[in-house]
Amino acid sequence: MEVWSILASHKQDTLLALRTCSRGFPVALARALEIPRSTARHRIQTLEEEGIVIGYTPVVTPQTFGSPYLIQIDINPEDYKISTELEDTVIALKEFFSTGIGHAPLSFYFFKDVENDLLRVHCLTMTFNVDHLIDTIYHKQNIARENINYISLDEADGVPNYSKFSLRQEG
Repeated sequence: MEVWSILASHKQDTLLALRTCSRGFPVALARALEIPRSTARHRIQTLEEEGIVIGYTPVVTPQTFGSPYLIQIDINPEDYKISTELEDTVIALKEFFSTGIGHAPLSFYFFKDVENDLLRVHCLTMTFNVDHLIDTIYHKQNIARENINYISLDEADGVPNYSKFSLRQEG
């Protein structure tokens, strides 16, 4: 076998093994490739220096953040005398959901439900305690509880297709 093909083979083996062994674990990489730890560290360093490996991304299981929920908040524009108050409320909700305190947000959007003359705010998020999240929205965002609905997406495979009529209040 030529020296180049041996080196190429080592790179491929190392890259494939790095999918399951992160930078912090050259011991795991050494075990996976059945090579000395010093060799594993050297291979990783070489791949980094060559620009083949430029970073490491953790893979986190979704269960780390709890269960998935769709949170729906209905806002009646008529409850706001000044249009800037309505805008401020939506901005505050977006900032609240973006912070991820007590939950892990996946997406946030809002739309005008013309049929019901409501502004609907949706957030797909992961949380261990949806009741606490709803209480926080109620207390900190001054949204009436009856305007906050949620549905568990535990049984969903990915992000489900749903209509604006598919939500029901749980809990």
